[in-house]
Amino acid sequence: MTKEQFVHHRRPNAVLRGGPLAGGRIRVEQIAPYVDLVEAQRVYYRPIAEIDDEYPNLVVYAYDHSESA
Repeated sequence: MTKEQFVHHRRPNAVLRGGPLAGGRIRVEQIAPYVDLVEAQRVYYRPIAEIDDEYPNLVVYAYDHSESA
């Protein structure tokens, strides 16, 4: 999936910061690393204990790294 194809979840509880999906809002069921596929690469985000300025009520996931799929 490319960034342009990324669709925000209707009822998000987390926001992605950094990396190719920055600003995306997702729904997670448990606080754990988040992995998505972007242009043949696995993109990893990890939850952090910071409050987001734009979405203070969402859990913040920070970009960690990417790997070839």
